[in-house]
Order: sequence, then C-alpha cells, then structure tokens
Amino acid sequence: MGKTRDGLTAKQMHFARCVASGMSQAEAYREAFDVVAGGKTATHREAASRLMARADIRLRVDALIAQRERSILA
Repeated sequence: MGKTRDGLTAKQMHFARCVASGMSQAEAYREAFDVVAGGKTATHREAASRLMARADIRLRVDALIAQRERSILA
C-alpha cells in the first residue's frame, strides 16, 4: 500500500481528514477503514484511539484543523 508524503497510508489520511472535519474518532475509523457491519463499537473506539496516539497521525489532524481555521479567517 502506498504512502502519502506524510508517510501515512491513504486510509490513515482519510481517517485524519474525517477527524479534522469533526467526526468522532470511532466514526472516522468506521468511515476510513473496512469495518464489518455489526462490529463492536468498543473495538472501533480502541482502534481509533490507537491511531490518534500516533504522533504522525495526530500531527496531520492538527495541521488539517489549522489549515481549515486559516481559510475561515482569510
């Protein structure tokens, strides 16, 4: 699987965009990754939390939020 210039996979980048847009981490996880219908919500929360604990993903989310805020103020 290819990685973006940030070193994230396409799914990780999609997750970051979803979180930055205001989705909960669990919702973003379900949106970005292949989640089996009827899967355990706690599992989704745990997986999303593990992703957000990664510095590279957290930095990307923060950068996307900052970018959005700059565009609103411009």
